[in-house]
Amino acid sequence: MDKKNILEETKYLFLSSSNRSSGNNSKFTVYLPSSLITINNNKQKILKVSMYDITLTYDWFNVQSSNNSLTYFNGTTTTTITIPVGNYSVFQLKDALNGLLSTYTVTYNELRNGFTFTTTNATDSITPTTSGLLLGLINATTYTGTFTSVFPAKMSIYNTLYLNTDLNNTNTNLDNLGQQTVNTSTVLDSVPVNVSPYDTLYYESINPSSFNVSVTSNHLNSITLFLTTNTGENLITNTPWNVTLQLEIYTKEV
Repeated sequence: MDKKNILEETKYLFLSSSNRSSGNNSKFTVYLPSSLITINNNKQKILKVSMYDITLTYDWFNVQSSNNSLTYFNGTTTTTITIPVGNYSVFQLKDALNGLLSTYTVTYNELRNGFTFTTTNATDSITPTTSGLLLGLINATTYTGTFTSVFPAKMSIYNTLYLNTDLNNTNTNLDNLGQQTVNTSTVLDSVPVNVSPYDTLYYESINPSSFNVSVTSNHLNSITLFLTTNTGENLITNTPWNVTLQLEIYTKEV
């Protein structure tokens, strides 16, 4: 007969990056009194930590240093173009491109959610280096003369965020975020980005007890939390965010 762990106690830890012990809004640490969360040095006890809910403001830019560059050839000179960092609508991006590409006229097609790049010089070209998704083009591919986006422009830079923790744990969670190999993960839970820029993003975990880490320490003295993106980068947030952690203490059935 399989032995099961028995749930003895559930606590909730409400944390805000604005009241952190150290760090910043993007990655913060909170120190806890040693007696606040303990499993009494009893080897038959298990402490499981999971995300219950999270609230943050969508305050990161959709054009960043990681997706704003392209190479532009105007018939005589090749130039590296950098789209200024900021939060753009498709129409604001169109206007910015028209200001940066002197021999091209850029228009936006609402039905296709893409751009048309028009020039009278057949040798003009654009090669997205990191801005491909933003423009509806393929990175490292050269587009010559007049052309249109080959797929819809992706103005939302991230579709999922991931809450990470530094807790030592016995789990074998894995991820391949931002890399081609699968490695041990620090992810505690995933958060879908389903709101518009500058709106409040609130997400409650569907089943926090099923997505957790089993902490190896007998005392939880501190915890570090940070957010990463679906591309594996640390999310840079400009405003404080709040998270509720669910703490469950189990007894191992003998």
